[in-house]
Amino acid sequence: MLIEGVVRMSEQVDVHMRDSDAFSWYMEDDPLLRSTVVSVFVLERAPDWPRLEERLERASRQTPGLRHKVVEAPMRLATPRWVVDPDFDLSWHVRRFQVAPPRDLASVLDHARRMGMAGFDRDRPLWEYTFLEGLDDGRCAVVMKLHHSLTDGVGGMELARLLFDVEPDPGDLGPMPPAPSGEHLGTVELTRDALAYDWSRLFDFARHRLGAAPGDLAQVLRHPVTTAGDLLETARSVGRTVEPANDTLSPVMTERHLSWHYDVVELPLDELRAAAKSVGCSLNDGFLAGIGGGLHRYHERHGADVDELRLTMPISIRKADDPIGGNRITLQRFRVPIGVEDPVARMQAVHERCASVRSEKSLPLTNAIAGTLNLLPRGVV
Repeated sequence: MLIEGVVRMSEQVDVHMRDSDAFSWYMEDDPLLRSTVVSVFVLERAPDWPRLEERLERASRQTPGLRHKVVEAPMRLATPRWVVDPDFDLSWHVRRFQVAPPRDLASVLDHARRMGMAGFDRDRPLWEYTFLEGLDDGRCAVVMKLHHSLTDGVGGMELARLLFDVEPDPGDLGPMPPAPSGEHLGTVELTRDALAYDWSRLFDFARHRLGAAPGDLAQVLRHPVTTAGDLLETARSVGRTVEPANDTLSPVMTERHLSWHYDVVELPLDELRAAAKSVGCSLNDGFLAGIGGGLHRYHERHGADVDELRLTMPISIRKADDPIGGNRITLQRFRVPIGVEDPVARMQAVHERCASVRSEKSLPLTNAIAGTLNLLPRGVV
């Protein structure tokens, strides 16, 4: 009976946060480390409001996470889990305002800045959409705010695709799906659920290791030196991933604070992509090289000469069959060159650093690393 319950629970493992999602959730014990994603869209005109409300209601019934809130197990016996909010109220998550004067993009960004600095109500689902109408030329802005434990950047774009039509007339979407039933879990239910979840993970791990053990043993016997070398390099890679950073490498940017500022730099995407491709680099390489060059000028203006800065870059590990919700990224922290004057040489130097990071042997172990870090006090992390 226990094994049946464990197997059944393992098939529903997504009701619990992955360790990497829980990492971003726990980190918010320090308000300086809020894991908030804010995106701004500008539409040609204000949407048809009744049609929009119907679309949002439909999306909330179809999409994992939009009606789920987070509850934590007693004594953190397991990672937090998602439950359907029994008091879900669409009007709390979808807001509609007239943009403040002077009714331009700066007004929108100021509103988005205040949204980003505010924490989420942890007793509700972790998302907000705010529509700001009355922009110049009748345009409308949408500020999308998500908690990073809900989804990553790629998943956030997939969520947006559920809300916005890509055709003027998408046709009939069919009958409204039924709303999911709300869930009430008390302390006893949460404790029982957490223990079952822990057993399921242990069961799955043991089953996987037992199945892989013969092949692992054969690999060791055939190639002992290569296997030992791989293990050592993996250990070194994990060490690089969790290595503490006690300084910013910058005499100018030295402190965190709770006040944010948003701004926009516009550039031609096609030209940036073409410039990077012409020297064998990716769009991401070109973007990082450009940001690095700008930061070098910024430091020069403040009387500091800095050759490298530390960057934390998200790397997507999302697969085609992964669900929209949750994070399928790993974060890698490394140094990028910003003091290379020639932009081509700077792009190529960034490309080499990024390529090295993307080949780290620690990437498949991201969730396990996060699970270990979740056991440590926040101050240590």
